[in-house]
Amino acid sequence: MSKYTPFGRIVKKLLVDIDEKQDKLAAFLCVKPSLVSAVFTGRKPISDSFLSGTLEYFKARQDKLKAPMNQIEILIKNKAAISVKHASLPMHGLTDEDRALAVAFVKSFNDLSTEQKNQVNALLKEAI
Repeated sequence: MSKYTPFGRIVKKLLVDIDEKQDKLAAFLCVKPSLVSAVFTGRKPISDSFLSGTLEYFKARQDKLKAPMNQIEILIKNKAAISVKHASLPMHGLTDEDRALAVAFVKSFNDLSTEQKNQVNALLKEAI
């Protein structure tokens, strides 16, 4: 099994495709190479700024990419989403009813059938 998360694997592959190393990505993001490694392996979470900076890095090099940037962006965002180990929802400002709904959803998520999860997913896609 790879030591990298799905996000880490796709970004590493894209870096190889354009013949660059992750230290160049680190410099572009103004972070230490060790942070890039930690994000790639899942030891650190993928922050919004890390994700957006990674996308900007590849946008600046899109002439070297093997696929259109819009496809690369979708792929990177998808891999980032499935690499998340923990998610949190700020409860400040929510009504008691909304808080109860959020907690009930989290507690019952594993009990939902595939069809129910697909329904929730479709509902959320409509809302976005």
